[in-house]
Amino acid sequence: MKKYRYIDIVFIIAAGVFLCFFVSLRVVVKEILIDRMGVQLSWFNYVLYDLNTTVEMPEEETSFEGDMEGYVKKYKYKLNAYTTSAMAYNQNINEIVTHIKNRLVDIPVTYSSMRYAAAPSENVIAFSAYLEEKGIPFLYIVTPTIESIMCRAGDMRLEDDYIGERHWFLLQNLNEAGITTVDLAQELAEAGLRSYDESAHWFPGSALYSVEIISEYLNRYGFEFDSSLFYKENTWDYFQDKEEWTEIIYDKCGYQYSLPIPNGAKGMNFRLEYEDVEKGWTVREGNFEDVFLQQPDEFSTREYHGFSVLSNYRLHRLYNENAGHNAEKRILIIGDSFNYFIADYLVVDVGSIDVIHNATYVPSIREHIEGTNPDIVLIVYHTGEMYESVTEEAYNLD
Repeated sequence: MKKYRYIDIVFIIAAGVFLCFFVSLRVVVKEILIDRMGVQLSWFNYVLYDLNTTVEMPEEETSFEGDMEGYVKKYKYKLNAYTTSAMAYNQNINEIVTHIKNRLVDIPVTYSSMRYAAAPSENVIAFSAYLEEKGIPFLYIVTPTIESIMCRAGDMRLEDDYIGERHWFLLQNLNEAGITTVDLAQELAEAGLRSYDESAHWFPGSALYSVEIISEYLNRYGFEFDSSLFYKENTWDYFQDKEEWTEIIYDKCGYQYSLPIPNGAKGMNFRLEYEDVEKGWTVREGNFEDVFLQQPDEFSTREYHGFSVLSNYRLHRLYNENAGHNAEKRILIIGDSFNYFIADYLVVDVGSIDVIHNATYVPSIREHIEGTNPDIVLIVYHTGEMYESVTEEAYNLD
């Protein structure tokens, strides 16, 4: 699907075609016969009736040359100058002009998004090539903003969500390079899952649904996940006996918060090791809720209201001693705060997961891979990694 990738070319051609069919005579009369040749004939007044001469032409024609934005300005000028309500079929023409002008407004932003996605795309493609040389499979997974979901559902234009548009172009670049991508915005839009918490993070239920999808992708690479473990009907709610917390969150935020835990996790023994720059290594061991969940001292607007143990530390290591078919498998996830519960849920059916928060991970990712030899590498990045403040660091994959 490339319609947005070539939107600049398509609509500039559309503008040219429009000029050709509907106003070419006016262009010839005004720009060639009058302005260049000095010809003056009485019937020119009829052709140029109500010509919009109030539109300001840029002082230097050269400002049109050399970049896409310049060409857009040029065609916008001509559309304004050579179209008029006095022309034949004026209503139809006006509708076409308005449509093309509106799309021309989007082109500079879209073109900018294409350019912005270029460097991150190159870094991911180079990283994928490195993994391919080592024989390690790779998946790129995008966790969405609410705007991204609305775009996929058709409730919002992609051009109006420039961060989402940047990541969309990155996905297209990766797909063209042969990299397998998972667009969770599309999946969540189709499932009608649009609930986000006070911190603009998705609800754990959306993460659970996403893990069901991710597990099916992982099964293409030698894993044996039982995706039914992640069905909503096969879970219990961590908040079912925490009425006080449920009421606090509802009173503060206006929504009913829930945190599903797979029934299959019951009776399993998990271990979590994580490194804090100040505290060093910390180890938690026990059942799912004791290892991966915590109760904050007070109401928090942090991600997941502070109930997730995983945080933006440099490295987490998750282990499951009762993983069954995938007991000997190891997954590396490079991600951000949206992957906390993705890792928690996935480890219910796999032996080992390393989670690197790339924005704070100082050692080399490639050295980590050399030392651990994972069976697959996942980049699980939120659409928001396309904000200028985080992109360069997030996509440094050396």
